[in-house]
Amino acid sequence: MYKKITYLICLIMLMSSCGGKSYYTNTSAKTYSDRGENRKFKILISPEGKIEQIGVIDIVVQSTSQTGIPMGMPTTLSEFQNKVQKQVCGAGGDIVIPQKNGYGHYISGIVYKEL
Repeated sequence: MYKKITYLICLIMLMSSCGGKSYYTNTSAKTYSDRGENRKFKILISPEGKIEQIGVIDIVVQSTSQTGIPMGMPTTLSEFQNKVQKQVCGAGGDIVIPQKNGYGHYISGIVYKEL
């Protein structure tokens, strides 16, 4: 009985540590007000219009497979958007340009404010 409970606890802890965690770093001298967590923002491939870079978001790997490939990292724009929503809107950003690594995982994004 205790062996099964211990196994279950270990499994839950392992699963909760999978995936990447995102961190925002301000790169602008200005600060902008929080737009709220659920506000929409644009995802672009390259900058356009009058914009100012205000920060970067790095997604850090929390776990890897046995072959060293990151697990749980965003691989679609939808997954990326969900992962960075809180940081982009919290920084007052309107646009983010995502960047992928060689495995097709989104690992970072540059956050912009429309002027």
